[in-house]
Amino acid sequence: MTLVTDPGNLPTGVFSPQAATALQQGALAPLAASGAINPHQPGLYVITKAGVAALTLAAPTAGADDNVVIEFISTTAYAHTITTPAAGDIQDGNTSGYDTVMTFNAHIGASCKLRAYNGVWYVEQEIGCALTS
Repeated sequence: MTLVTDPGNLPTGVFSPQAATALQQGALAPLAASGAINPHQPGLYVITKAGVAALTLAAPTAGADDNVVIEFISTTAYAHTITTPAAGDIQDGNTSGYDTVMTFNAHIGASCKLRAYNGVWYVEQEIGCALTS
């Protein structure tokens, strides 16, 4: 199998890596209000709320949700939060294993990308976010 990385030189019927990723994540979903995020469906969420968005995210289901990726990008300068129900539902490799809250810095562009595995959200990437319990 050959990975084609030059989008200007793709054979007919072949997706570029960017197009394949976009299809896996689905369309951009604006979040203009606080609320619950579906933990079983991949998504790319753009936080547009004028004020702090208080988001909740249940733990993924071990096995069934493995490899689900959810990404959040803030377009407003507020300290948005993503809260999980139990200690250790989010792991980032930098803090304790008892974290339940991802807090965005109050800056436009703060973001995080979470990947599900074995009932836990793993922080794959974050810019301007911090975990606390």
